[in-house]
Amino acid sequence: PSHLQCHKRRQIGEKTHEHNQCGKAFPTPSHLQYHKRTHTGEKPYECHQCGQAFKNCSQLEHYKRTRTGEKSYECRQCGKAFSQHSHLQRHKRIHTGEKPYECNQCRKAFSQHSLLQRHKRTNWRETHEHNWLKPLHVILISNIIKLNRLERDPMNVINVVKPLQVTVISNIIKEHTLS
Repeated sequence: PSHLQCHKRRQIGEKTHEHNQCGKAFPTPSHLQYHKRTHTGEKPYECHQCGQAFKNCSQLEHYKRTRTGEKSYECRQCGKAFSQHSHLQRHKRIHTGEKPYECNQCRKAFSQHSLLQRHKRTNWRETHEHNWLKPLHVILISNIIKLNRLERDPMNVINVVKPLQVTVISNIIKEHTLS
């Protein structure tokens, strides 16, 4: 397939190349080949200086730039340099204020995908029993209430830590139910 066809497949999520060992599917033969190396452990790309081996050429090139300290990608606004183009692109968002990653629960936007992921881990928790997201602070409140019950038992080790007061918990619950 042509580069354009492969690009289109990736964009629409079409995965026509399936791995017969594990069933995972990929948009291109090269993606499948790279995946197979996960199972075989094959690392055909080797650094000639130290012998370190990698699954693909781009990993080797990144390693070489890191080893030599080469930073070919420079920010035109502030002069800061990076070893990877993607790191420069991420850095540029500091200057532009662009925040392309948005939380689908609260609509808060982030400049980096990792920051969005951290936000989701901190504030939202997916429950497997139900197919919906539950705010993490609601889960914490229910756990604090359980801790307060345990606090009544003088032999319980949790009594070493002073739990939040019930009034604080009820205020948080009221605030949550109003929003």
